Amino acid sequence: MESNRQLAPLRESVLARVEIDPRLLMAAKAIQLMSGKNDDGTPKISDEMAIAAALYQAGTGQLVGRDFYVNDKVGRMEGYRGAARDAANRGAGELQIDYRPLTAAENAENEVKPCDVAYACEVYQLRAWRMAQKMGQPYKPITGVGVLREVEKYTNTDDWKESSSGKKYKAGLKPREQWRPITLEGGMTWAKKAKNRAYKDALRHVPGAPATVEEVLEEGALSGAEMPPEGARMGVDQAVEWVRQNAAATDGEYRQVSPEEQAATLQANVARMRGPGGNDPLGIDEQPRQVQRQPTPQEVRKPAAPAPEPPPDNGHEADAEIPMKSAEELRAIAAAADAQFEAMQSARAERAAAAPKPQPPANPAQKLAVIKSVGWALQALNLAKRQPYYQNKRGEADYGHMAASALKLGYPEIVDGNLVEVIAALEDHALAAAHEKQDA
Repeated sequence: MESNRQLAPLRESVLARVEIDPRLLMAAKAIQLMSGKNDDGTPKISDEMAIAAALYQAGTGQLVGRDFYVNDKVGRMEGYRGAARDAANRGAGELQIDYRPLTAAENAENEVKPCDVAYACEVYQLRAWRMAQKMGQPYKPITGVGVLREVEKYTNTDDWKESSSGKKYKAGLKPREQWRPITLEGGMTWAKKAKNRAYKDALRHVPGAPATVEEVLEEGALSGAEMPPEGARMGVDQAVEWVRQNAAATDGEYRQVSPEEQAATLQANVARMRGPGGNDPLGIDEQPRQVQRQPTPQEVRKPAAPAPEPPPDNGHEADAEIPMKSAEELRAIAAAADAQFEAMQSARAERAAAAPKPQPPANPAQKLAVIKSVGWALQALNLAKRQPYYQNKRGEADYGHMAASALKLGYPEIVDGNLVEVIAALEDHALAAAHEKQDA
C-alpha cells in the first residue's frame, strides 16, 4: 500500500508528460462541444473524458453519438448501432428482429412499474434456425429486455445535500411535483428508447461464428456439405470456405430435364401415391389437364368483339335448359361416390399392410436421417397435418420423429430424388401404426 502511494505521483507525472496529437485534441474538443453544456455553463463531459472518447473513436472506428456515448458518471456507454456492429464482427450472420410488449411474468421479473416503458426484442439468428430445422428441433429466438424507468423521463429529480465537510451527496429523490419532464426531439420517443435498449440487450447474447474447425465442419455436415479428406489440416477460415464451396455444389446443382423424363417421373409418382391397387378415385386418367392458350400481343391490342345479346327471358327457357335428374339417377350417383370412397379406403388399407417394416440402421450411432432435400420441411409439415402420428403434444409437426422413422424404414439420407418415396413410406408407416392401435 505504501509503495502504491509512492508510485502515484510518478504515474501522474508520466501521464502528464505524454504528448497528445493535435488532431486528437481537436476531435476531443469537437466531442465536448457536441455534448452540450450544463445549466451553469460548464461542459457536460470533462476534458479527460472527451480525450478518452476521441482515443476510442480513433482506435475502433466507431463514432460518438451514434455507436457509443460518454458521460462523466458512467463513462463509455454502448449505442445500439455499436452493438449491431459488434455482433456483425463476431460473425452473428443474418438476423431478423421483432419487438413485442412484455408478458405479465416478464413485467414481474424485471420489476416494471405502471409508469415505466418496457419492450422485449426477439432476435432470430437465421443460421441457427436453419440448423434446428434440419435437426427437427424447435427453435426459440434470443430475447432482450429494455426498461425505461419513470424517473428517467424527468430532470430535477435528485435531492442533493451538502455535508459538514462541504461535499455534496445525493440524499434521494425530490417530491414528484418538483420533477421537470424532459422533451424529446428529432422524432425520438420513450418507446423507441426502450426498444433500443432491448435491441442492445438481445444482441449482446447472440452467439458468434463457430470458433473451431470441428464446429464449422459439423455445421456444414448438417447442411449437406461433403467432409474434407481425413488428415487434412485447415484453419477456421479455410473450413468455412470449404463448407461454402461444397454446400453450393450440393444444393445448387440443376440439370435440364426433357419432357419425356418429366412425364415418366410424374407417372411414377402417381403410381406410388395410388399404392399397389392402382386405385384412381379422383379420376386423374379420365380428366386430362386442359392448357389454355395465352393470347398474342396482336390479339390483345385488337378491340374485343361485341358480345351477342342474350335471348329474351320469358320465364320458361331458362328453366328448360337445366335438365332435372330422376330419383334413380341420383341414387346411382350416390352409389358411385360410395364405391369410390370404399375403393380409396381399401387402397389405403392395402398400402398400410404392405408398408415396409422398420429396419435397423447400418450405422448404429446414427439416430436421425440426414436431411439433404430442400423440399423436406414443407412436405413433412403437410404430412404431419394429414397424420397426427407425427405431431407432438402441442399439435406441431415433430420433424425429429419423422427423421427417426425415416431412418428406421431404411432411408439414412433424404434427398430430392427420394423425397416422394420417403413421404409415402412415412405415411404408410403411420397408417400401419394406426391400424395396429385399433386392433389392440
